[in-house]
Amino acid sequence: MPVIVLSTEQAIKMVPDSLIEGAFALGLTKWQTLWKVVLPNALPGIVTGLVLSSGRAAGDAAPIFLTAGIYFRSGDPPQGLDMVKSGIENLPYHLAEGYRQGGNIPPNIIWGTCLSLLLLVLFINLGAILVRARARRKSLA
Repeated sequence: MPVIVLSTEQAIKMVPDSLIEGAFALGLTKWQTLWKVVLPNALPGIVTGLVLSSGRAAGDAAPIFLTAGIYFRSGDPPQGLDMVKSGIENLPYHLAEGYRQGGNIPPNIIWGTCLSLLLLVLFINLGAILVRARARRKSLA
């Protein structure tokens, strides 16, 4: 959270004062200036902070292995609505345990976990790139 707050604050501070003063000169209120001038111009910096913080959170998965991610299940996995009520493993822990346990978890499930993590990071970055490109197009228009 601190990374997001600090990057958002820096992005807002980087908006040129001339744009804000121009918005006030045209008669916009403080809220209109915030929504129509400040946030659209600060959006690329805010999105960059979100991507950096999500990357940091993904990199900090190792401590989760030792705390909240430890979950052992014996027996058959729950089915139906019981699946919603039961505990789960986080993806990095599931991947590590899959390789650690050898043949207990089928290889196709382990590769599915790898694919899920890869797609999650890919879609987060792709979304950030699209938001940043759209914000740049709007600011240039």
